[in-house]
Amino acid sequence: AFKNSEKRGMFIDLTKFNVNIGFLFFNVKTYNDRTVYHEWTHVFQTYIGDKFEKLIELNEKNILLKNKELKKFNLSFDIVQNFFFSKKEYITRLDNLIYMIHQTQKLEKYKNLSDLEFFNLFKDELCKKDLNNILIKDILSIDKNFLVDVQFFIAAYICLDGEIFTKLCFDLQQRI
Repeated sequence: AFKNSEKRGMFIDLTKFNVNIGFLFFNVKTYNDRTVYHEWTHVFQTYIGDKFEKLIELNEKNILLKNKELKKFNLSFDIVQNFFFSKKEYITRLDNLIYMIHQTQKLEKYKNLSDLEFFNLFKDELCKKDLNNILIKDILSIDKNFLVDVQFFIAAYICLDGEIFTKLCFDLQQRI
């Protein structure tokens, strides 16, 4: 799985085959501390359960329009629903997003902004649904793999009902 891939890590769960074992794999060329944290969260989800899981129901109205918007980011409604918002991925994606925000806040040009000011800037720029802006370039200069976390936030903006997206933003603000 890693031979020709940028993938950083993977958790393989064999409990579905009635074998109480799981394997963590890390790509020695690309993994980092966040990769380990992310994959261990999947271990906790498997062996501890729903305390580490959350299912978000996506609004299935206007899927064609949503797919058109998502296509600009190499996503589709099915990918968003089955990957970003699956009950095991949502929590890990949210944690990665928070980590990405914290790393970006450390950049010199953002240090003078309060958490609220920075989050509002982040939200405003990403809700424009355009990857060609200075903030996104700054984020990707830290780690190009943060693109997945940017895509997660944009997908949430496109696919979640207004009230649920507002709650996601409020939750993020409280955790930053």
